Amino acid sequence: DRVSGGPSAAHAGELALFLGGEDDHLDAASEVLNALGSRQFRLGPIGAGSAVKLVNQLTMFAAVDALHEGLALTGTFAVPADAALEALAAATGDTWVGRNWGFFDEIVADYDQSGTAEDERPWRKDLTEFIDASRAASLPSPLAEHLRGSVGARIEEDARASRKGRAA
Repeated sequence: DRVSGGPSAAHAGELALFLGGEDDHLDAASEVLNALGSRQFRLGPIGAGSAVKLVNQLTMFAAVDALHEGLALTGTFAVPADAALEALAAATGDTWVGRNWGFFDEIVADYDQSGTAEDERPWRKDLTEFIDASRAASLPSPLAEHLRGSVGARIEEDARASRKGRAA
């Protein structure tokens, strides 16, 4: 159904695969699935993998937004971002996002270079899909709605600022 891990994991065949569907169909596709990733999660009927992937994206983007907001605060105390992230990695605020800060920089550059529309980038597209799926299930999604309006701009601004900093 869906994958997670980003471009480097895709190139290495190390994606996490969120799979939905009948076991016999997934078994028939095992050679291809094994080439894509060694971490495979069979989650239920068709669509279950997509639901888990959307939850993964929501969780990740919430961490991105929280860290942007938090690092703005630590910056006012002259704490370098890398020092704050290192301290958080040893504490209860540890996240994959914090340990991989800058993960989106190259992805944004690729999207910018290819002319990918902002609404088609995962931080907007996936959050919109989460909101649509929640509405279809008659569930509220206030966090996803908030993140759709904030996290994309933060990711893109940070990535472009990082590129400018490296170019200087």
